[in-house]
Formats: sequence, structure tokens, C-alpha cells
Amino acid sequence: MVTADAFDRLSRREREILALIAAGRSNAGISDDLFVAQKTVESHIASILTKLDIPRSRSHNPRVLAVRAWCREVDCPRGDYAP
Repeated sequence: MVTADAFDRLSRREREILALIAAGRSNAGISDDLFVAQKTVESHIASILTKLDIPRSRSHNPRVLAVRAWCREVDCPRGDYAP
């Protein structure tokens, strides 16, 4: 489980990218939004997963795990898609 302290280790840009992932943006979409290279976005995402100690797994999507943890931390609003 991701701790609140783990989020303190994220940079401002990493938090921004995690929020964009939570909003459903793809790496290409985030790249366009922030005017950075897609490789830069990928690097930030790798750093986010490392700092949040989210393991690479064949059975779980690390982006989804990061977003779920983020939404618990910031109380993400639920849309019509939420159960």
C-alpha cells in the first residue's frame, strides 16, 4: 500500500503527470498538454512508480495502481463511470 509519505517524495511535475493520468490522459496526450517529449513523460512515470514503490507486474497495471493510490490521497471525484 502506498503511504502518504510516498506522495511527499513526488516532484510538482510528477504530481501533475499523475493527475493527468488519473484524468485519463495517455502518454501522448500528456506530452501534448505539457509541451514535452513523450520520452520525458515516460521517464516521469517511471520515477513516480519507483517513488510510490509500485512493482512491475504481469498481473497488475502499475498506472492503475498509481492512480488508485493517488485518488485515495486527493479524494478524486467520481464520474458517471464509477461503480
